[in-house]
Amino acid sequence: MNNFKLIRINYKYCNYLRMFDNKVPYNEGIKELRPFIGVLIKTESSEYFAPLSSPKTKHLNMKNNIDFFKIDNGKLGIINFNNMIPVLPEDYNIINLNDSNDKYNIMLKKQLNFINKNKEKILRSVEKLYNYYLDDKLNFKIKSRCCNFQLLEEKCLEYQTNRDLKRFIMKREVKEQIIEYLNKRNLIRSKKQNQPKTEATEESSQSQENEEER
Repeated sequence: MNNFKLIRINYKYCNYLRMFDNKVPYNEGIKELRPFIGVLIKTESSEYFAPLSSPKTKHLNMKNNIDFFKIDNGKLGIINFNNMIPVLPEDYNIINLNDSNDKYNIMLKKQLNFINKNKEKILRSVEKLYNYYLDDKLNFKIKSRCCNFQLLEEKCLEYQTNRDLKRFIMKREVKEQIIEYLNKRNLIRSKKQNQPKTEATEESSQSQENEEER
């Protein structure tokens, strides 16, 4: 099993998903949460982004549950499985924790280290929550806290399809513009080649003929 990675997700993608599910994580503007940083969790069929929450006093007293994971008993925050969303490689960047040794980066390193030591347990919890949600086996309180995983998977594919379509249209438009430009250029060249000789040109030709006769 590969180690988990921390990623920063594209907020535009999150905004798109939030149009269909208001439980999609949205921390923009809240400095202490460092928007859209979370764990990349790979299952057999897809990749999921599970948001991290920075340590808070309340995490220490929270009882373990199926929809979140306490990192070092809450001392290093929690992973919110209930707010995890499907992602595509184009919509996230893997965080390089070696870029900085500031206080926040040090905490992220500690979080990731603990998470990877417990990766099997975390993956089992993720799969259990996901399957229980789809099979409608969660109690109402927990299910009401969860994103609609199935719906968001559909919207994730829809987002990619729309993006691919836009790119195709843009490429086609660029191609058409290039063809139009080349056609215009060739037309101008053709007109120049077919233009009748001017008097100056004729005089120059006649002068050349006279020189040859001499």
